[in-house]
Amino acid sequence: MNRFWKLTLYMAGIPLGLGLLLCIGGSDGLASAGILGLALIPIYIIGSIVLAIMGHTEEAKAMILSLGLLLLLGLSICGLMIASMN
Repeated sequence: MNRFWKLTLYMAGIPLGLGLLLCIGGSDGLASAGILGLALIPIYIIGSIVLAIMGHTEEAKAMILSLGLLLLLGLSICGLMIASMN
């Protein structure tokens, strides 16, 4: 596995796993996972811009791709869990 995919898996897998573990904790966990998602999105955007400016293009691309995965998977899973609560 090349370095780009390892970086992408690390940058997306760790926050997704942590968010899913937080979602297990009930309604307080769902709120914590939502706050985690809201905090990570701007951090990843700013971090990828800084990395691109500094010339670390591979890391910046991996961060942008993992940001897309976080948005697609993490927030939709939490949205489905919130929608299923009564």
